[in-house]
Amino acid sequence: SCGCLKIEALVKRSTKHGLTKIHRTEYICWKRIRQSCLNPKNEDYDLYGGRGIKICDRWLDKEHGFINFLQDVGLKPSNKQSLDRIDVNGNYEPTNVRWATQKEQMRNVRKNVFVIYKDTRRCVSEWEEIMNMKPNTLYRRLFILNWNIEKSFTEIIDTRPRIYLSFGGERAELSDWARRLGIKRDTLRKRIFYYNM
Repeated sequence: SCGCLKIEALVKRSTKHGLTKIHRTEYICWKRIRQSCLNPKNEDYDLYGGRGIKICDRWLDKEHGFINFLQDVGLKPSNKQSLDRIDVNGNYEPTNVRWATQKEQMRNVRKNVFVIYKDTRRCVSEWEEIMNMKPNTLYRRLFILNWNIEKSFTEIIDTRPRIYLSFGGERAELSDWARRLGIKRDTLRKRIFYYNM
């Protein structure tokens, strides 16, 4: 149930002014998007109307604009959400808006870097969270180390602390010494630290 029947019932019971009082939060949201897209004097106009972001005619209708908006987007689910455009370069229209949390909205801004992995598009920070990676790990792999997508997502993350040893005037990480000696890292670590070899 999308809530359309509830909204239609409210519309029938309320006058135009009564509806805007009952749904003040949604009304303020509707007024704000109109101002940011249509009023060149609005402080946010450059980010919206100035970039060519438009509002659908249905929400601009002089008589039923707010009612149409309310029917299309529904009631705000909670105070933790606000209206978000799914395509940040798209218009304000029923198929391109949603009520979203601050976290969801921060993952949907123009400056984010998006990556497609296994046919799913997400921003890098969201992928890092899903894959239990430390922040910037995926970004570093893809854009600094220039790893391919598959390796960037599947390379095992070594969370063990790096241990450096000096021997014969040369300093190297424990894993490097183990490779040179042809033994496992943990075997070498145990020999040095537990058996004092």
